[in-house]
Amino acid sequence: DGILMTTGGSSFYSNNSGLTVNNADVTSDDAAALHVDKNTVMEKPITLTDSTLTGPTAIKLDNAATVEANNTTLNGNIDAGSTVSSLSLAEKSSLQGSVNGLNSSLTLDETSQWNMTDPSTVGNLTNDGGITLGNASGSTGTLLTVDNTLTLQNGSQINATLDTANSSPIIKAANVTLDGMLNLSSTATFVAPETDEHLGSFTLIDSQTAITTDFDSVTLDADISAMPDYLTINAGVDANDNTNYELSTGLSWYAGANSTRAAHGTFTVDAGSTFTVTSELDETTATSNWDGSKLTKQGDGTLILSNTGNDYGDTEIDGGILAAKDAASLGTGDVTITESATLALSQGTLDNNVTGGGQIVKTGNDELIVTGDNTYSGGTTITGGTLTADYADSLGTGVIANSGVLQVGEGELENTLSGSGSLVKTGTGELTLGGDNTYSGGTTIDDGVLIAANVNALGGGDVDNAGTLKLDAEGEFNLANVTTQSGATTELAKGTTLNVDSLTQQADSTLNIDLSKANGESAITADSVTLGGTLNVTGIGSVTDSWTPEAYTYTLIDSDSAITSDFDNLTVAGMNREDVDFLTIDGKVDEADNTHYDLTASLSWYADRDNASTDAHGTFTLSDPDGSFNVAANLTDVDDTLDPNSTWDGKSLTKEDAGTLILSGDNDYSGGTTINEGTLVAASTTALGTGLVDNNATLVLDADGEVSAVGGITTHSGATTQLALGTSLDLGDSALIQQDGSTLNVELNSDSVQPLITGGSATLGGDLVVSDASLQARASDAEFQSFKLMDMDSDISGDFTSLTMNLTDKPDYLTVTGTINPEDASEYLLTEGLSWNATATSATPAHGTFTLGAGDSFEVTSVLGDKTGNGDWDGKSLTKR
Repeated sequence: DGILMTTGGSSFYSNNSGLTVNNADVTSDDAAALHVDKNTVMEKPITLTDSTLTGPTAIKLDNAATVEANNTTLNGNIDAGSTVSSLSLAEKSSLQGSVNGLNSSLTLDETSQWNMTDPSTVGNLTNDGGITLGNASGSTGTLLTVDNTLTLQNGSQINATLDTANSSPIIKAANVTLDGMLNLSSTATFVAPETDEHLGSFTLIDSQTAITTDFDSVTLDADISAMPDYLTINAGVDANDNTNYELSTGLSWYAGANSTRAAHGTFTVDAGSTFTVTSELDETTATSNWDGSKLTKQGDGTLILSNTGNDYGDTEIDGGILAAKDAASLGTGDVTITESATLALSQGTLDNNVTGGGQIVKTGNDELIVTGDNTYSGGTTITGGTLTADYADSLGTGVIANSGVLQVGEGELENTLSGSGSLVKTGTGELTLGGDNTYSGGTTIDDGVLIAANVNALGGGDVDNAGTLKLDAEGEFNLANVTTQSGATTELAKGTTLNVDSLTQQADSTLNIDLSKANGESAITADSVTLGGTLNVTGIGSVTDSWTPEAYTYTLIDSDSAITSDFDNLTVAGMNREDVDFLTIDGKVDEADNTHYDLTASLSWYADRDNASTDAHGTFTLSDPDGSFNVAANLTDVDDTLDPNSTWDGKSLTKEDAGTLILSGDNDYSGGTTINEGTLVAASTTALGTGLVDNNATLVLDADGEVSAVGGITTHSGATTQLALGTSLDLGDSALIQQDGSTLNVELNSDSVQPLITGGSATLGGDLVVSDASLQARASDAEFQSFKLMDMDSDISGDFTSLTMNLTDKPDYLTVTGTINPEDASEYLLTEGLSWNATATSATPAHGTFTLGAGDSFEVTSVLGDKTGNGDWDGKSLTKR
């Protein structure tokens, strides 16, 4: 019944030199198979070879001993008590049982095994074989306690089954050195958490000193089929406490060599599920096909990123929702949202570029700022708070469903705006709204210019304008309450009308209305009107075809209720009405119907005939160099209706200042036309009446037909008379006089009538400028034409001092020569020719260069003879370029 090493109280046997057991099968039913009692001192090791020791206790040491097992099986526990003993398992030895040896050492070579059946304690453990940690008793607590040093060598294996009911470490040691393999198994069922804050961890090894080594490999035999792809199980030293070696659930993003999954950046969240990542996601070095930087959201569920310190790269949302309270959680790269997927953000600055067919949803009550050059096409939803975009391009395309506040700085916003929210125009830039919008929360213009390019662009709701509002769409804008604050401007472009519940123009505000396409209807209709500031009207000449014989009254504003206020100032085309001398204009509330604000206007030409408050005169002063006024009315002699004290003759017209006056009526005034400054455009064939045209500035004949100037035209030095393409001139019996220093500018082509100018006589001087667009289209000199510019009743006197061609991309080998017809001195001819044959009266100097571009050709059929050379050409050399 086992081996008992004892002295039996005899001093003769107080020490034993050793014990050797070979090829023995030692069994004890109720005691130790090998027992060294406390009185026995073993001077040499106990050697067990090719043997089997079986019993409740395989070895019991009441005194220190060294036991060396070689190819030996120990079926039972090892009890070394408090002795300082040593047990080594070698040469395929095995131990099935527990060890109790707080001060003892246990060593396993690479061929040996320990199947631990119950919690055990040793002083030092060195393992190069296999240890299976078991707990047949089912007790809680640590399975293996190493009082001093645990050393796991390269060939070692630790096998353990995890008990979820036991929260204690499976191994405790004072010092730990790790190597070899760790094989774990568990029957627990994985339950996916809703946040990484709830990820579990289990301490496998608890050391009193830092663990600086690791297993070569870790395996886990467990059912992880329910574990989503974004989670993995990791084994390693606790990053927060390096004295612990843990088994933990973590993000696959940071998976390492001892994780159940390779590292990757995909988060697949199934429909109906939500997962929140509170951990910081940074770029990492991955050993898989993943780049360690890109986050991919898949599945129809919701992934929430809550860490604003995230520093990863691109984001791809392939399905469901990727949500973040702060846009900083999205890392630094581009964001791609596939169709039907959603990016949901609450606040912060989204400076990433966003692409794809999906949508952005703004949630919460805070402000979200988008700054990227975004092309996402799934639209934008604002459920609350403020969405701010300095540039409209940051809002992608698609409908913007707004239940909060949308702030936009500048650009072209073609998106359709819907919902109960409001729009705020910010910044000093220009924002154009082109969508067919239905949003109802109103519009605020804090600064800059807001252009409404669609009659529905402003949706519904009130408009509060502290900048510039331009209504620029032909048709009627239907709005609620429109307020133009002090210092702000509201503008109605041509063809635009406005229907509002109320219109308020505060003091020092401006209302600009372009009446160029007025159709007789009021420009503004309203339930109520409050007026102040400045009214500036342009295009007033278009409100009626004729301004005679009486003043024309136009209802500019039609209100359903009485208008009890007025504008402080009235300007016309940016000029104070007092400075618009050619019109007598008044704007006021109609005394007979105080729901109307009327413009009463008439030409000052007819002031005496109409018994106007101002004196009649024929002066048209336009001070704005960029301004123009079109007189479509017929101007006739009114000398018989003049006030006797008038200083005007009632039949002459004078153009003053730098602007442009356009005459487009059927005029027959007889006193002549004087152009002192600026430009006068004759836009009808009878625009110039019947008197002399005395031109000291610029006269443009642009009627697409024959302009009648039967009183003659004199162009003084420094002045220009221009015939536009398609326009000819009939002077009747009168003269064309071009003084020295003047300019006659003629635009012609092969379709121009000949002669362009007819009259009684012509006196020529100054410059002739010819623009012939057809010259560049000639294929041969056989196609050259001579144009009869003038055909007078008498011989032409004088001549132009220079001829200049004003041709765009003209061929250098072509020119125009101007000359009085030597065969008929009453004619002035313009003849196309080769620059080779140019003379002193040609537009270009003579030369021998022919420049033709790729694909161009030109045939010279005439004889090229030697010519008199000049400083740039010898008169006899031809150069092809």
